[in-house]
Amino acid sequence: MAIIKPHAANGKEYYIKRVIGLPGDTVKFEDGEIYIKTRTSQDFIKLNEDYLSPENKGKTYLPLDINETEFLVPENEYFLMGDNR
Repeated sequence: MAIIKPHAANGKEYYIKRVIGLPGDTVKFEDGEIYIKTRTSQDFIKLNEDYLSPENKGKTYLPLDINETEFLVPENEYFLMGDNR
């Protein structure tokens, strides 16, 4: 399991993101979907993302150079994603 801290390189624009994972959660990417396992649960639960457009729903994939599919959200940090994936 990897810890990744993505960032936006452009400090002049504002981005709106959704909180996907809380500190201690594990976020998993599988078959274009996102799954969450909270620190208090034993199983992954598929994230219901009805807010995504038809073009983006079920099409959340990691960059090809990322080998990991599960990410632990570090303490005092959050995992955020935009809707336009």
